[in-house]
Amino acid sequence: MKRKVVFVIFLVIMGTSLILNIGYSYNIHNLNGTNMRIHSSLEQDVKRLSEKLASTSLIIENLKSENDKLTANYKYITGNLHTMQVEDEANIYKIRKIIDNLPGVSKKLAFIKELRNEKGVYYLVFDYVNWFHGDDAKKAAQEDNNPNAASLSNNFYIRNEIIENDKVVLRNDAMIYELNGALLKYIAFNDFVSEKTNLVDRLFNIVIVTDKITLLEEQYRP
Repeated sequence: MKRKVVFVIFLVIMGTSLILNIGYSYNIHNLNGTNMRIHSSLEQDVKRLSEKLASTSLIIENLKSENDKLTANYKYITGNLHTMQVEDEANIYKIRKIIDNLPGVSKKLAFIKELRNEKGVYYLVFDYVNWFHGDDAKKAAQEDNNPNAASLSNNFYIRNEIIENDKVVLRNDAMIYELNGALLKYIAFNDFVSEKTNLVDRLFNIVIVTDKITLLEEQYRP
């Protein structure tokens, strides 16, 4: 009887051990399968990230190339603009020299007081002034009892002894140059006269030939 009991217990133990081993093996198999799936998924993620990185690197290289081209174009354009500016200034200087030697030519500096259109003919009304620079500016300001004139800090002085309203014809083929920042820029006649309300009290160098304006250049004031 005791032997039968011991034998039964032995069988139970062996069975339990067998079941546990089977379960353990099954769990190990499942775990290995899960690990393999995770590993495979990670490999795919790494591959996708690598592809994105390669694509991003290509985009960066393309952007760098485009930036280099834009920089080169910018330098080319600014170089041409500088050349054009120098040529314009040289042309203006030549024009001045030619005009200075023409008979019946007068050069003046004046504030524009008004632009008038009388029966299709345009007139500018001027208040003439004198310009002084450097030591002459300080001297003129002292003579005018205005030694603290604000413009002296920029090394110039404008004297306006008499308030004038001189009306002069503006030729429709006059050469007109306005300031664009500190630089002179050509402006067409029609564009100039359309600025009627924006012309008052602006300072211009004027060339008058036979009582008609042939050249206007806006004076830069620092």
